Amino acid sequence: GFGGRWERASEKFRKRTRQRNNNDDEIEHFWMEAYREEEKDAERSSLTRDDLYALTFDYRQWFSFGAFRNQPDNMRDVLPTGLRVSLARDVAFSTGGTIVSERDWLRRLAWEADANDGAGSGGAAMVAAVKLKVAASGSSVEHLIVRRTRNWGWELRGADYVFRALDDDGDIEQIWEDLTMNIVVQERPKWVDAHRGPYPYDFREIPDDEDCKTMLDW
Repeated sequence: GFGGRWERASEKFRKRTRQRNNNDDEIEHFWMEAYREEEKDAERSSLTRDDLYALTFDYRQWFSFGAFRNQPDNMRDVLPTGLRVSLARDVAFSTGGTIVSERDWLRRLAWEADANDGAGSGGAAMVAAVKLKVAASGSSVEHLIVRRTRNWGWELRGADYVFRALDDDGDIEQIWEDLTMNIVVQERPKWVDAHRGPYPYDFREIPDDEDCKTMLDW
């Protein structure tokens, strides 16, 4: 998000001004270069392990099965979105491959990184995806793809779960608005079977986004 980027640039500027006086042209040049650096960094589609360790995530589900069971009769054939409700806002990926959270279910998971072929600054390996598994048995739980959000934040997106990195100076709901403010009711194609819920449904609430509609099966 913007908060960390602004603080990083501000700290560089404070160090610079302590070392020497700057005229207006030099100050303008500094901020133009700082913006270019952050803009270039925002083009990264993968993060480093250090990036991942430093972030705290808000965890949500694409669909809410609890809400589905409690749907009123006239909405019983609609699978509700789960994106409007946070399930945990303290999720962290630790250096030991465990997950830190007050939520018991998440603490029972372990994680490992899928690295891509690129490298970050200093040659650090870049994380392209995160695999979640049950720590005790090693069985696979979810494969999360690393993505950037529209505000330069980080997202880990899977078939069932989605995690978004919290911005220290922002409203938590704002980091989800590109999804939650764009929810539509999609009708199930006749040739597709619905299998996510405990009973059949013909519609689902989903962001009006082709990537989501393609990735998320019925």
